[in-house]
Amino acid sequence: MLKNAGAALLGYIVIVAFIMAGLGLLWVVLGPEGAFKPGSWEASPGWAWTAVGIGFVVAAIGGWVTARVGTDGTAVWILIGVMVAMTIASAFGADGIGGPRPADVGLGEAMSHALSPSWFYWVNSALGIFGVLIGARLAKKT
Repeated sequence: MLKNAGAALLGYIVIVAFIMAGLGLLWVVLGPEGAFKPGSWEASPGWAWTAVGIGFVVAAIGGWVTARVGTDGTAVWILIGVMVAMTIASAFGADGIGGPRPADVGLGEAMSHALSPSWFYWVNSALGIFGVLIGARLAKKT
């Protein structure tokens, strides 16, 4: 059981690291004007949907790592449980900051002030879980 918990933790760390890298790259490509709706802290549809796509791919990688390291399928279900818990915490704990957005903001400020669409957390989580399951299935075939 301890090895499965460690595998799930490793998978989660992989997901977080790749998400940060992917979203950092997306920030470089889109910048504040592409990441947010004009003059606001609300995420643009382009940012939100691209982030969901990145999340799906990254979740598959995390699921693959978890399945390869874990002793059985329990590790993958532990990872999914952690993801669901983080989704709930994010969806109900994320208020962001309203008001006008300055034209020049950095990634750190954007992360702490951003307002995601209400659908984002649930769609991102559902596709993330699906991604973990696909990654785990691919790991079983290799």
